[in-house]
Amino acid sequence: KSNLININISKQSIQNEKFTEYLKELLDEYEVSSPTLCFEINESHFYGNINSLQRFVSIVKKLGCKVALDEFNYNPEAIHSARNLDMDFVKLDARQFEDINDEKGFNYSLLESINNIHHMVGAQTIVKCLDNDEMIEQLYEIGTDYVQGFAIAKPSLITNGRPD
Repeated sequence: KSNLININISKQSIQNEKFTEYLKELLDEYEVSSPTLCFEINESHFYGNINSLQRFVSIVKKLGCKVALDEFNYNPEAIHSARNLDMDFVKLDARQFEDINDEKGFNYSLLESINNIHHMVGAQTIVKCLDNDEMIEQLYEIGTDYVQGFAIAKPSLITNGRPD
């Protein structure tokens, strides 16, 4: 079970220099433990915005927060960026690897390679959108770090600071 609070961050927030100042003020004011926060950045935000993205990642990591690359598209540029930006997590969509059970074929090998490369650059992998438990054994064999989706648990409401 993860103790992270994942927050999807918009391209506009990444580009807005005042947002990180506001974030720091909120963390201080509400005494939020920054290591419990993980900002998820859609991979498409990388392109054409590398300077803003580097600034944002640098600041939130200095605050102690984690950063995840979401909607990862496994290409060399994205892998290089994940390494250079010191991403903590890379999120992969399980639906891209649905036939992973096919006798350790192409998708199994592809996911295993992607997982290994990200471990080499210091990022942990999260396989999201896992809607059934058919892939769990293969994901365990491959060494993915986390899984997320209905196969694990349905999303839950938070009331009074605790999930229902």
